[in-house]
Amino acid sequence: MKEENKIFTSKDLAYLSDIFNWNLIANQKIDFFLKNTTDEQVIELFTNISNMHNEFCEKIINILKKWENKNG
Repeated sequence: MKEENKIFTSKDLAYLSDIFNWNLIANQKIDFFLKNTTDEQVIELFTNISNMHNEFCEKIINILKKWENKNG
């Protein structure tokens, strides 16, 4: 079976952009709180949450790169 090109609509791209921005803003807020706390448990929790948001951003970037490579 031939694989068809997957096309992102402008609405799809806008949604991916929104998701990326939500995660970026969340990470910026977490960074602020990390700089202003000394509690080790809070630091560990925020670090884990920050890593999660970074992974989401990387997944979005990888989706777009994969799509770009297929549709060049």
